[in-house]
Amino acid sequence: MVVAGSHGLGDEANQTTWPTSAIADKICTVYVAELGNHRITRWFKDSKSGIVILGGDRGKEAYQLAFPTSLTFDRQGN
Repeated sequence: MVVAGSHGLGDEANQTTWPTSAIADKICTVYVAELGNHRITRWFKDSKSGIVILGGDRGKEAYQLAFPTSLTFDRQGN
């Protein structure tokens, strides 16, 4: 994952819009909260694009997010 980015703002798999939080797990997978895209993406080590694991459309349903701002893991790494 290129931390600074080179594909500009957007909602494609290789872009983010207003990332507000990023955390890495024990195997160096990075999770990013994107305020502008209303989604959480997962970036595997050495990948050039992320995978949307939650959200993507703003809303109040269980599968939607509205302006996510932070991420955290519990003690078990979940």
